[in-house]
Amino acid sequence: MCFQRGGPYSKMTLEGVSNNNRLVVGAQSFWGYKDSVFVIDMTEKKVLAKASASAARQASISPDGKALKVYTELYLEQNDGSWQQQAVPVQEVAPLVFHPSKPWYILRRGTQLMFYSTATGALEKTLSTEAELSGYHVDAGSGYLYGYSHNMLYVYNIDTGQLIRKLKRADAASVFLYRDRIFSHDHYIPL
Repeated sequence: MCFQRGGPYSKMTLEGVSNNNRLVVGAQSFWGYKDSVFVIDMTEKKVLAKASASAARQASISPDGKALKVYTELYLEQNDGSWQQQAVPVQEVAPLVFHPSKPWYILRRGTQLMFYSTATGALEKTLSTEAELSGYHVDAGSGYLYGYSHNMLYVYNIDTGQLIRKLKRADAASVFLYRDRIFSHDHYIPL
């Protein structure tokens, strides 16, 4: 979804929606300076936070609406309603992914995936993977984590740490998991 607007922004794009009617909107600067990211509460009809960003299209909000990711930065909503940038525990640049049903964010260091609380920042769980995953997600239907390493797809049970499935995929094939199936382009296979 994208809409045009006058003023200092040339384009505004919807980047994410939480489960409690909070939107993340990325705004590209008209003059080529830093872009901005806004958190908008649709229930209260107001802007809750604004962050500067060099990559507004790489923003997302946690399902509970309490955490905001802007590229590699993490912001958490405080008890007083302000948003504060957090020190991310992993030093290397790795994808930060929100869990779809638990108040966690996930970071990777090598073959270790670490699950942190969005409320406290405390480490909740770790998961060791067979290979270093370059991209990973959690399926909301099954709760399984799936990710890619080169041309392989890996599916893990987060609760047990068990590798559920390892599957070779075509180099450019876009794959996603939903419940008990792996989907790609125009077909699917059972998990």
